Amino acid sequence: MTGTHHYTDELQELLDGRLSAEQSAEVRAHLDVCPRCHAEFAALEWVKRAAAGTRDEIQVPPDLEDAIRQALDREDERSPLTQRRRLMVAFAAVLPLAAVGLAWWIGRPRADPVTAAAREHAGVRSGSLPMDVSAGSAEEVEAYFARQGIEFRTRVLDLAMMGYRITGARVHRRADRTSAMFVYAGAAGRILVCQMFPGVVGSLPAPAEIRSHRGFDFYVYRRDDITLVFWQEGDVICVLSGDFASEEIVALAFEKAMI
Repeated sequence: MTGTHHYTDELQELLDGRLSAEQSAEVRAHLDVCPRCHAEFAALEWVKRAAAGTRDEIQVPPDLEDAIRQALDREDERSPLTQRRRLMVAFAAVLPLAAVGLAWWIGRPRADPVTAAAREHAGVRSGSLPMDVSAGSAEEVEAYFARQGIEFRTRVLDLAMMGYRITGARVHRRADRTSAMFVYAGAAGRILVCQMFPGVVGSLPAPAEIRSHRGFDFYVYRRDDITLVFWQEGDVICVLSGDFASEEIVALAFEKAMI
């Protein structure tokens, strides 16, 4: 039955898993040749995914899905639901959840740049935040950032004289900013993570201390075992982070800012 007959109510039954194996096979065969039913089934799948995605973000009563299905069944008992009416009922059930989920997403607290940089350093250290490219020189990293369309100036320095070599880079995109990120490796497994992104250090949270050196103000933070040093270069914020001796990280930041 894959001719001009359109499956309407059967599409929702298929999505809900209420059809027999034979019926499911028949409807799915029809979807392969009928653009209209295929589009309607895709819309129903979208509604179900939207509901599932919202449910992942907020706590939803576990019996809500059963309540929605029961409501659909009651409507079927009164009069068979058309596909359009099923869509309307499904949207009516999902819309409040989607609204709550959207409000949660917009209003949820976002990590400040210092906390975010500490988490990103931990991600680089654990391997959960890998670099997009391997690189052995400052020139390679700067060329990579240029190819990726980074609009601000990226000043990547060679710290080999201080015992740190460049190993890789990535364009790190988050909801509120895009940063140029690159990594240095030192002895005994030490890593330095440097990021640059547009901004003003005056907008950062209050630091543990501020160090002044040759005209630069360095904002020093500590998050668990990670030390982070922020400073301003033109209209760009730079941050250097490491998980070893704080004074050494501050000294490396002094060198990087002045070379």
